[in-house]
Amino acid sequence: MSSQPPKKKAGTNEPYDRRNLVQAYKDVVQEEQQKRVRRDVPQQTPARKISFWTISLGILLACGLAVSLHPEWFFPKTRIESPEIQDASLRLLIYREIIHVEQFKRANGRLPNSLTEAGGGGNGVEYSIEGGGYRLKARNGAIELTYNSNTPPGEFVGDSYEKVRGRTS
Repeated sequence: MSSQPPKKKAGTNEPYDRRNLVQAYKDVVQEEQQKRVRRDVPQQTPARKISFWTISLGILLACGLAVSLHPEWFFPKTRIESPEIQDASLRLLIYREIIHVEQFKRANGRLPNSLTEAGGGGNGVEYSIEGGGYRLKARNGAIELTYNSNTPPGEFVGDSYEKVRGRTS
């Protein structure tokens, strides 16, 4: 009797079959590699997905609430001004053009050919030269005003600044 175990047939499923052991070793190595790869790349957990959607929904609800509670923040109403304020605003607009024309006249010794040449214009005020002076004309809604350079600017403006400054929103 020999001390060696009896030889097994190739391909049998007995506990000492080397092919099964080699395959088991390969499976363990492959599984360990897959675990390392999974550890390196964090997976998106359901908690992360829930928090993203929760935050997004919260922001959307906050914006909707802000628009519904304070629509004037996003869609301001047009201001309807009284005729008195419209008149005062128009006088201040014309006064600004008077300043441009007078400064040009002092600097160049002549009247400008246009308000643009004087450094103003583009705001609906019409300018015309008449005799040795000039005339400024503007409209604000139903109110139309004309300034003649023979009138002192301070007299033309009057208390318009205080009226516009004191208006309520």
